[in-house]
Amino acid sequence: MLTKEFHKAIAQFRQSLEKLQKTMVSDQSDVNQMTEAFGEVQTVFESRIMQLCDSDSQLQLQSYITETHKQMRLLGLDLRFLKASRHSATTRERLASMRDRISILIGYSTVVLDKTTDN
Repeated sequence: MLTKEFHKAIAQFRQSLEKLQKTMVSDQSDVNQMTEAFGEVQTVFESRIMQLCDSDSQLQLQSYITETHKQMRLLGLDLRFLKASRHSATTRERLASMRDRISILIGYSTVVLDKTTDN
């Protein structure tokens, strides 16, 4: 069963992802705002979720943590490539990729929160 602290951390992680998603409203979105919002997402994930998942009670969520960690790394790479992009086509491609990853991460968080609410 998910501890209350872990449940709160997942909810905060999802909120920070939604905030990042809102910064990406158009292809002309401010990369600095996205970078700041991504930093918040990353901080919540690393300081709250990763530290809490070390406990044995969170072993049933290991696949969630692993997949989330992978998507976070890829999201960070997409952001770096977005910063370096010079062509509008590349920018659109990176933004689309980032939007997809954020949707996946929000989906993971929602599933975990829904499962723990049902129990």
